Amino acid sequence: TLRCSVIGYVMLNLNLGLTASSEPILAAPGDDVILPCRVDPDWNAVEKTVEWSRPDLKASGPQKRVEYVYVHRFRKMDRDMMMETYIQRTSLSEGLRHGDVSLRIHNLQFSNRYLCKYSQDTWTNISEAVTEVDVLLSEPVTRAGFLKYSQKITLDPATANMNLLLSKENRQVKRTNCEQSYPDHTDRFTDYNQVLSKEPLTGRCYWEVEWRGKEGIDVAVSYKNINRTGWLNQCKFGYNSKSWSICCDANSYAFFHKGVKTPVSGPVSSRIGVYLDHRAGILSFYSVSKTMTLLHTVQTTFTQPLYAGIGFKEFNESEMKIRKSLVGGDSTPSSVFCKFSKTVFSVALNPGKPLAEITSGVTSPPIGCLF
Repeated sequence: TLRCSVIGYVMLNLNLGLTASSEPILAAPGDDVILPCRVDPDWNAVEKTVEWSRPDLKASGPQKRVEYVYVHRFRKMDRDMMMETYIQRTSLSEGLRHGDVSLRIHNLQFSNRYLCKYSQDTWTNISEAVTEVDVLLSEPVTRAGFLKYSQKITLDPATANMNLLLSKENRQVKRTNCEQSYPDHTDRFTDYNQVLSKEPLTGRCYWEVEWRGKEGIDVAVSYKNINRTGWLNQCKFGYNSKSWSICCDANSYAFFHKGVKTPVSGPVSSRIGVYLDHRAGILSFYSVSKTMTLLHTVQTTFTQPLYAGIGFKEFNESEMKIRKSLVGGDSTPSSVFCKFSKTVFSVALNPGKPLAEITSGVTSPPIGCLF
């Protein structure tokens, strides 16, 4: 009899599995969603252990214990094992007796990957199966919807190229003809006229860039560990695996990543919107006017926090001649100005005194007063 029991257990362990959705589940913020998952074969799961978790959750607290999205043990919810924010917002399927271990989440707020683990104790041996379900929040459809995800952004002076002058509590930057007296720092871009934000961007974020003039500007996101020294592709936004950039000029757009140029079609606008859903791996660029037109979307996996970046074109040969012939610097065509106050970037370029600004994000920035 004992031998038969052992053989029966081995067969059960080999056949146990979970079946979940192979496609990401799309939802809007605040929606109620069901994460489908079934035990295969259809075992009665009432007496078993079902754990729903997120791979991004780390052990915390004095006991270094991982908290779960949902835990079912001993025929009921185990609140002591769960994150407090999920206790009132989660429940298991009513079909638990028939192997349905799907999870319902109320008022979904973030894109995430969820893991389901099913365990059963058989003759003191535990057999288990694990599967995962991706949930992606849909992008907002109006500018007002995007602006809900704005947050305060400041520039990091330790990253600014020596030709970029920061002011106004590091929310304003101006490209100049002379080097600034910044202290040496390993985070500084030594050659490219680029600067990164001080705050890391995770979760869902949105900002805008408004620009004018003949010069182009790069609107980018980047990992913090992008290279900073030299004229190498590893340092320039969009020319390596650590940054993504859209280049804007008076007539067209182009997206860059790993040095690959992707021409982008769409209405030319003086304002570019950038939407980031870090957890979902979504980065989108929009042309913003009375309406929002999607220019380009990236779907990837971000492995680190991202930082907002702005890059200005380098001095060309004609500008170098002007610099040599003029005494004053601020009146030359090579001067670029960029001001930041909140999440919405506003950039304006002008042959006499190019500008860039981040405003509060609710109303249009007073571009006229910047020139």
